[in-house]
Amino acid sequence: MSNIVKESLKDVALSNKEKERCKNFFSLGIICWLLNRKLKTTIDWIEKKFFKKKLVAEGNQAALHAGFKYCESNEIFSTSFVINKMNTNLVSKGVYAYINGSTATAWGLICAAKKANKKLFLGSYPITPATNILQELSLYKQLDVITYQAEDEIAGIGTSIGASFAGALAATSTSGPGLALKSEFINLAVSTELPLVVINVQRGGPSTGLPTKTEQSDLLQALWGRNGESPVVVLAPKTPSDCFYTTYEAARIACKYMTPVILLTDGYLANGSESWKVPNVDDFPELDIANHISIPNNEVFHAYKRFSNTLSRPWITPGTKGLEHRIGGLEKDEAGNVSGDGDNHQKMCELRLQKVNNVANEIPFPDFYGNKTGKILLLSWGSTFGSVRQATYNLTKSGYPVSHCHLKFINPFFKNLEYFICFSDNFNCRE
Repeated sequence: MSNIVKESLKDVALSNKEKERCKNFFSLGIICWLLNRKLKTTIDWIEKKFFKKKLVAEGNQAALHAGFKYCESNEIFSTSFVINKMNTNLVSKGVYAYINGSTATAWGLICAAKKANKKLFLGSYPITPATNILQELSLYKQLDVITYQAEDEIAGIGTSIGASFAGALAATSTSGPGLALKSEFINLAVSTELPLVVINVQRGGPSTGLPTKTEQSDLLQALWGRNGESPVVVLAPKTPSDCFYTTYEAARIACKYMTPVILLTDGYLANGSESWKVPNVDDFPELDIANHISIPNNEVFHAYKRFSNTLSRPWITPGTKGLEHRIGGLEKDEAGNVSGDGDNHQKMCELRLQKVNNVANEIPFPDFYGNKTGKILLLSWGSTFGSVRQATYNLTKSGYPVSHCHLKFINPFFKNLEYFICFSDNFNCRE
């Protein structure tokens, strides 16, 4: 390429070093040929950009033409492509951003913290491909966002649990190996019943595995990879922009039900990008915080006395007068006293499980596509959404009775899932 550019600019009075720097416009000329783009817009830009450097402008324009003509004369590509102008009638008006999954996840946390009227705290340890979430949030100190780069994965989630205990909306981010290290502290959040968003940007394992490759292999770890009876809510976004909404939902559920929520994204979502219509934060409802309690006169506050609708315990900031309490990793009774009683332990385990199961009461109807009835239903979760949806489209177009159901809630499932997935020759989708 360097030799071709220098030959193309032999009549332009530039030094060899300056001619070498024109290679980028030679490459741009090739791209313009590939995408059937006219050169006039770029030529006008060059003249405006280098109006004080006429020879530089002349060299860049010559290199641009040379790249375009090189494709025509050498037939190095068998075809070119046409990208038609977007039909704006099909797109709603608004402000759009080009966003990737990590940025969307960070923004979802910020939005949730604002709607909860809480400070946001992220305790994290850098790990590919989750590091960008920590980096993105570190840019927003002016929005009451606190980021802490800990010395290891365990310290990262430990500081987040401390921040949650102190009354902040807390999160921690990691990838598969880090989620394994965080498992004991996730159990602490389960036992203390503190809200916490645990973001696992999955990559190929086991061990340190494939840091830059995508894999959705941490599902069972997220569901069951802890000691004892340790139920948590598990969500998974389907697209880069959906990371925003699913992260917001994870934070909402964590605050309302006083439980850790694991968010399963992956390298494909984190690094993938798409055009996204920026929503109006005012359109989001305020987060329901489990702290509205009243204590009758002469009664002692019980840390694990629960709200009847959610079974969550109240989220009380330490030091609140009259609401002093104890929580911790040792099993407690309703009053917050350490208890080794087997019946009490069974009761608390059942309450924590039922609290997570209660989330199913407000799960919306899952994303459904294709035939309402048929012989084949494809179930997917996470970033497999696009591939499975496209496959469903291709098959239905060819006349096959195929449908697609995509699940965002992995634990618990949609409450009525069994009613439209029938284990017989046919299934029936009942909206």
